[in-house]
Amino acid sequence: MGNALSNTVEWVATCGASANRDVVVIVDPISTGAVLASQAVQRGLAIIAVWSESVPDDLKGFVDKRLSVRYIGVVQHAEGKLKATARAVRAISGERLKGVIVGCETGVLLGDALAEELGQRGNGTKLSPLRRNKWLQTEAVRESGANACIQSLVTDMAQVATGGCRFVSTPVCSPYAWMHTQTCDPRAYRRVCTRHRSSASSRAGP
Repeated sequence: MGNALSNTVEWVATCGASANRDVVVIVDPISTGAVLASQAVQRGLAIIAVWSESVPDDLKGFVDKRLSVRYIGVVQHAEGKLKATARAVRAISGERLKGVIVGCETGVLLGDALAEELGQRGNGTKLSPLRRNKWLQTEAVRESGANACIQSLVTDMAQVATGGCRFVSTPVCSPYAWMHTQTCDPRAYRRVCTRHRSSASSRAGP
């Protein structure tokens, strides 16, 4: 491992890829992502854990204590350093890399970008924001012609006027997303109608 690479990407642990096992990257292997990693190991795959910049250290231990997964490498991604992260993954996996899988929602953006950079099958990055921003997700459903819930984008309580409809307010993305990547406005909430379903052409403006 060269000095330039080690200075850019934090290598927490690595023991090298086994010569007879295919390798899969799991981005943010916490919660159900840790279960995914465990299942992959049971099926004979070697796993590289890649931590996105969106996951704080105190969440990295959010793993069922009954699970025990040994990674062949752990790479900490740094914001804006996609190529360095890809180089670190290649250095561990060699020619045996078979896929990049997102383990937790925090890893969606990096998972899309890393799969694309490594030439692996993935969703691509063109529509990545639709997979993280709940407002954009719902509007994309509406624009496709399918039924979608009525929603409005608001940034303060003064903008919340229910108009006779019961609403639930939810963040447009997780707090960790804007805290660590500023991918959406931390003040932005969407109000979702829980009483009526909209028609394909209905839309509540922001």
